[in-house]
Amino acid sequence: RWRSSRPALRESLGLPADVPVLLYAGKLIERKRPLDLLDAYARVAADHPAAIVFLGEGAERGRLAAAAERHGLSRVVITGFVNQQDISRYYAAADLLVLPSRHEPWGLVLNEGMCFGLPLVASDAVGAVPDLVRAGDNGFIYPVGDVPALADALRRLLADPALRTRMGARSREIVAGFSYDADVEGIVAALNHVVRRPRTGVAS
Repeated sequence: RWRSSRPALRESLGLPADVPVLLYAGKLIERKRPLDLLDAYARVAADHPAAIVFLGEGAERGRLAAAAERHGLSRVVITGFVNQQDISRYYAAADLLVLPSRHEPWGLVLNEGMCFGLPLVASDAVGAVPDLVRAGDNGFIYPVGDVPALADALRRLLADPALRTRMGARSREIVAGFSYDADVEGIVAALNHVVRRPRTGVAS
């Protein structure tokens, strides 16, 4: 629904139409390491023009803005708080999603980005990575805190539109297996396994 209106969508969000857009979605707090992403972006921006959107609010906002100015980066957007009903527009306008957290029990933004057909870049400290990110297939995984490795992953995706398209399509395919129907089937299978298992000892 949103993809057909990407140019107008980007214009309404103040994003350039002619360069890839990196998206970070989440609180701007230290454990999510948004500064790692900005530093990695600064390493590749000169050779691979792109815009970056930090979707969210938090204590790191001031440091992010200062770092962007220090690096001379003009295509950095820090949105502040965005209402839930408007977040989809940012996913639809983006070309890849990055989650650099040093601690993330799951990371639902990965599921959301996959639903919008985005390739993923995530640290190995993100809980959802083993389930959702298949290295080289629908994204890249890097050691948390390793800014050069993060920059390399960004470089590979920014330099290759066809790779972004292929990985984004795989994200859609993979996340399609995470549904209410799949939940129900899994629960029923688990219950059937339990009730069919031979019973020993005292019955509960």
